[in-house]
Amino acid sequence: MENQFGFEIKKQGSKGYFNPRVDLTATTVGSMRDAVKGMISSGVTELEFDMKDVEIVDSSGIGFLVAVYNSLSKFRGKLIIKNISERNLELFKALRLDKYFLIQGN
Repeated sequence: MENQFGFEIKKQGSKGYFNPRVDLTATTVGSMRDAVKGMISSGVTELEFDMKDVEIVDSSGIGFLVAVYNSLSKFRGKLIIKNISERNLELFKALRLDKYFLIQGN
C-alpha cells in the first residue's frame, strides 16, 4: 500500500517489503522509521528494501538502514537491499555496509 509519505509497504507473514519512492534523506526517513518499526514489532524478521527509485542516501538514510538492521538482528532477522544504484552500492561498500546487509539484484 503506497501512502502520502513516498513509500509502499507490504507484509506477508514474517516477511516485509518496503519500497521507498523517494530518496533516503533527513527529510524523508522519519515517517519511514515509524512504518518499519511497526512492521518489526508485528513479527517481521526479514525485510526487503527495493531501492530502485532511490537516487540519494544521506547520513540520515544510512543511520535509518543501520537502525533497521540492528532491530532485525535482535530477532535473528535480516535486511535485504534490492536494486540499489551503482552510486549507492559504492557508498555502501565504502562504509562496509555490504558486510552486514544482504545486497541483491544489481
